Amino acid sequence: MSVLRKAIAAAASAPEVLPGGSLRRTFRFAPDSPVFLGHFPLRPVLPAMVQIVMAQATLEDCGHEGVLTGIPQAKFLAPLAPEEDLELLVSPGGGPGVWTCVVQSRAGVAARFQVETCAG
Repeated sequence: MSVLRKAIAAAASAPEVLPGGSLRRTFRFAPDSPVFLGHFPLRPVLPAMVQIVMAQATLEDCGHEGVLTGIPQAKFLAPLAPEEDLELLVSPGGGPGVWTCVVQSRAGVAARFQVETCAG
């Protein structure tokens, strides 16, 4: 497991499967988490790529084994800092292997994106 995946796993709760096949998971990254290294030194911000890998890891942890093949839509609306309580909602959307993802903090929606996967 990569350093990134270990850091995401350490920050994550157990995923919850909701009616309709959506997945919910919470995250809280410590200030010394490797996900913040270099991004940015004086004001750490959770990178967009980490948020995408959070969704990918959640799908895999719930038995959706597939290769990430695309990100057709993405809007990262607000910076996320260390020690924020985050909620990720991953919902089926738009066809086979397409998932709509929303990251929220207490301040509201911080990111919305779609990921496409195919069988690995």
